[in-house]
Amino acid sequence: MAIIALVGVLIATGWNNCAADKRRIHDQSAADERRKEDQAAEDTRRKADDDRRERERLEQLQREDWTRQRRAVADCIRAITKAATMVSERATTAAMQEGGDAEYGKIVKAIELTHFNVEATSQLTLLDIEITQPHVKAKLEALWNQIKSDYQPLQDARIRGGQAWIDQAEEMQPLSDRTLLGIRALTVTARLALLEHPEHMATQPVADVDLEALHQFLEDQDEE
Repeated sequence: MAIIALVGVLIATGWNNCAADKRRIHDQSAADERRKEDQAAEDTRRKADDDRRERERLEQLQREDWTRQRRAVADCIRAITKAATMVSERATTAAMQEGGDAEYGKIVKAIELTHFNVEATSQLTLLDIEITQPHVKAKLEALWNQIKSDYQPLQDARIRGGQAWIDQAEEMQPLSDRTLLGIRALTVTARLALLEHPEHMATQPVADVDLEALHQFLEDQDEE
């Protein structure tokens, strides 16, 4: 009987130890799974944080780039309009300094218009280097072509020389009405695409549009 009892005890002990081992293995597996899940959750959280920071970094870079381009447009237009104002002022001053010699003033105006054309072209060339926004770039190209068209007759007359150059200059203003409209279009486009509604403009085709109507539409959308 003692042997049977001992065998029973050994069997019971063996079963208990086996059950305990299974519980330890199960608990260890569960703990390992929890650690994996926790690590996966932490990795997901870190990735989300990294993605968010990257988005914020890219958005900040985009805002800085819009600001840079907008400032470049403003500086260019400021330089061109200032140079245009100086043409008439210098021609008038030159004529007055020569005792009211109107003919001398015309010569100075021809010279100043020629200088202005070079200055305006240089400013637009520098702006072209800075601008990447396609709508603004299109308006810049249109303005450039308009100024080129305006000043072609003066350049042709200068080649002929003599009075033809002076007479052609006398008929011109530094900025034609069409060029002023081009400057206006560039300004409005830069404001819409680089300041007020850059995301909306990024979805629009690069084509001639009614800028004033588009601006009013976007203003109405903001009010809603």
